[in-house]
Parts: sequence; C-alpha cells; structure tokens
Amino acid sequence: MTNRNSKTHGHADSNILRPKSKTWKRKNKAAAKTRSESRQSALKEALAKGNS
Repeated sequence: MTNRNSKTHGHADSNILRPKSKTWKRKNKAAAKTRSESRQSALKEALAKGNS
C-alpha cells in the first residue's frame, strides 16, 4: 500500500485531488452514461455476430 490515507482503492478520486462539486458530479454522470451506452451497443453487436 503506497498511500495509507487514500481510501479509494486504485482510483485517483480522493477529495484532495478533486473536490466534490456539482460540476464533477454532472461530468461523471455524463461519462457513466456514455460508457454504459457504448457497452450496450458493443453487447448488441456481439450478440448479432453470434446469432448470424
């Protein structure tokens, strides 16, 4: 364990690095949305490939 004070395991989103704010929440929400959408589209493509 390198940093004993970091409670975010392997992720650099501690409050020291980036304080929680509404803009961050909005940004993260949007990023999560695009991530899940791309994941779903990839899943659909894989399914279509498998069924053909």
